[in-house]
Amino acid sequence: MQSSPGGTITTVEGFSPRINAQVVVAGDWLYFDPDQQHTRMNVHGIARYQGIKFKYSGVSTVSEDLAAIFQGQPKTVAFGQSTMNMTFEVGSPRIKALENSNWVGNGRFKLEGDKLWVEVRIAQVVASQDMD
Repeated sequence: MQSSPGGTITTVEGFSPRINAQVVVAGDWLYFDPDQQHTRMNVHGIARYQGIKFKYSGVSTVSEDLAAIFQGQPKTVAFGQSTMNMTFEVGSPRIKALENSNWVGNGRFKLEGDKLWVEVRIAQVVASQDMD
């Protein structure tokens, strides 16, 4: 998912329900911990596809690559430095499963040409079936 206006929310092949939604508006809040070792994020957005509101919060480790973004020298930041939990509110019964599930993910900043954007990969949390 790209969490900025003009981005998309798409499902991977084989996931149901299939979604290909356009993000029409999003806002994010990012702040650094006092020790400057981690950032905290809070993102809210709306996607045009049967009414999807999404939000996520998370934490990132501050690396040299991440710090470079805030110093005006952006570059792609690898996956693995941030984690998040995500929730959805939906307008259609067809995609209600999004709202009734727990989601976790990780993200990164990605530089393509002169455009820096956020890419997030999320996964559905499922209950263990093999523990008594």
